[in-house]
Amino acid sequence: MSSFLSSSHDVPASIEDCLKKFDACKRNVEKVKSESVPDDELVRIQKVLEEMNKVEESLLQELRGVTAELEELDHQRISLEEKKNNISQKENNVAKSKKVLSMCASVTNVVPNLYDQDKISGYILDKNKKRVETFEFESADSVACNKLWKMLSK
Repeated sequence: MSSFLSSSHDVPASIEDCLKKFDACKRNVEKVKSESVPDDELVRIQKVLEEMNKVEESLLQELRGVTAELEELDHQRISLEEKKNNISQKENNVAKSKKVLSMCASVTNVVPNLYDQDKISGYILDKNKKRVETFEFESADSVACNKLWKMLSK
C-alpha cells in the first residue's frame, strides 16, 4: 500500500510533465505550420521559377546570337581596316610613281602614255615643255627602243 501511495503521488507529476511536453509539441507543430508554405503557394512559386528559367534560357540564346553578330561585325571591321590600309598603300605607291614619272619626264623630255598597255606610246617634249612629236610602237623590242632613242637625239 505504501508503494501504491508513493506511486500515486508520482502519477500527477508525471501527468503534468506529459501535458507540458504535449503543449510544447503542439506549439512546435503550430510554429512549423506557420513557417511552412502551403502546397498551392509552393506550386505557384514553382511555376514562377520555371517561367523565369525559360526567360533566362531565352535571354542566353539571344545573347549567343548577339555575340555571334558582334564577332561577325568585328571580322568585317578588321577586313575593312585591311582594305583601307591596302588602298592607302596603293595611293602612296601611285603618288611615288607619279613623282618618278615626273622626274623621268623632266630629265628625258619623254611623257609615256600609261593608259594603253598594249603598246609603247607617248610624246616627246621640247625645251619649252610643248608637245613636239608623238610616238607609238607595237611592242617593246630593241628596234622600238632604238627608234625612240633616235627620236630623242634629234
